[in-house]
Amino acid sequence: MSRFGNLSRLAVNGDEVVDYEMPFLEGSPIFQCKPATEQNKPYHRALLKLTSKLAKRLRGRDADPQTLRESRGYDVKLFPQHVVVGWRENEGPIDADGNRVPYTPEDCADFIEMLAQMAPDVFDEWRNWLSQPANFRPEEPTRDDGEALGES
Repeated sequence: MSRFGNLSRLAVNGDEVVDYEMPFLEGSPIFQCKPATEQNKPYHRALLKLTSKLAKRLRGRDADPQTLRESRGYDVKLFPQHVVVGWRENEGPIDADGNRVPYTPEDCADFIEMLAQMAPDVFDEWRNWLSQPANFRPEEPTRDDGEALGES
């Protein structure tokens, strides 16, 4: 047994679902999401499969705007399948007619696709947040004196 077993409290469960609010959108929808990280095994496997061709093509070359769009497209495809598992009832996105949309996988895919097309910066901000394991830890680890780890 390692002397550092206490680090296990930093582990992220790939099935952990957390809320992500978009307060700048009409109705401030709240999405229920799993991490877009290697801890989410179905997402990670699917992402590796999709990106292997891209990695071969890029070997020895720098990424360009087309590559970044392609990368975004992978998450547009994978998020509704493996990351966004729902939105809060009566707190989902609002459609073009001003109505709350009940969650369905199809509407989730449509929303994500439109968000990525119309506001790629907003979608990228969401992607970045979802890819940070710290956002999915159950609680902030603390020292024995109650202060958060990393603080003095």
